[in-house]
Amino acid sequence: MFFTERDLSRVQVLGPDPLWETVLGLHQLTSAGEPAFAAWRRQALEAVAEQKLQAAVRLLHELAPHDARHFPDFITPFAGAQGLRPGLAALRSTPTSQIAKELALTATTRPLPAWCRSLAAGNRRLLGQTADALEAVFEGVVAPAWDVVSCHIQDERAHAGARRDPAGLPSVFRWSPPVLHADFPFAHDIHLAGRGLTLIPSYFCHRTPVALIDQDLPPVLVYPIDHDPLWTLSGTHRRTEPVALGALLGRTRARVLTALGRPATTTEVAGRLGVAVSSASEHVKVLRDTGLATSRRTGGAVVHALTPLGEALLAGELPDR
Repeated sequence: MFFTERDLSRVQVLGPDPLWETVLGLHQLTSAGEPAFAAWRRQALEAVAEQKLQAAVRLLHELAPHDARHFPDFITPFAGAQGLRPGLAALRSTPTSQIAKELALTATTRPLPAWCRSLAAGNRRLLGQTADALEAVFEGVVAPAWDVVSCHIQDERAHAGARRDPAGLPSVFRWSPPVLHADFPFAHDIHLAGRGLTLIPSYFCHRTPVALIDQDLPPVLVYPIDHDPLWTLSGTHRRTEPVALGALLGRTRARVLTALGRPATTTEVAGRLGVAVSSASEHVKVLRDTGLATSRRTGGAVVHALTPLGEALLAGELPDR
């Protein structure tokens, strides 16, 4: 991705985007899947069966399968960053010329189902069905986890916004001025040409960023947020699901609680989680003030550990009296 001087001052970070999360969540649902999403996938598959979402999933899978090199951009319009309703409204109003162009670009990389010819020819009923399918899949499998998903994304958005330059972006990117490199599954050069760049952190995006296929559209790059190994535990042995702890305590504080599963100093907690010492100290204090952690001086250091109540919260079971 090639930057000019003007582009460097026109980088913005948006999200969470429910349409991107629906499409990329569907990829996690219909692929072999990653361990980080195992608990969500089990619940989502149950919802698909119970709510009879098979037709909606099938339509979207044909249009944007998980193993596709490209999928048409009109199903993830820019307005999606404003919310589900604005995104669906923008999708339903997509000009036929844009639909035809993007389906033609997609067809250069893989065969499309026969009904896409009618969609490209201006069949607005099919366009409406596509929007309905996205809405149904979002409501059925993404919305139940939306509080957690949006919490993670807002956290990443705050950090990315604070960095303000490509050099401070996550490790999926490599900044070698004036080029921002990312590991795509295929060669893909994008020249920003002064148009700026919109970054959208995504919960369900995995390993590599995703860019728009139509380079005439404003440049958008969707990239995966970090899924800390402490947050991808399977929940076996009655351990509380980390995403549930995040919804209860906030992502960073829940990570601190998890890190204190092994006693540690404030500096060690900060190092384990990659946060500032001052931030780790603040969160440890809150956990201590609420009876979830305790601190004691050992030699010249202060060591923090979970109380029985904190251990019980982490384990997902009542403490012994």
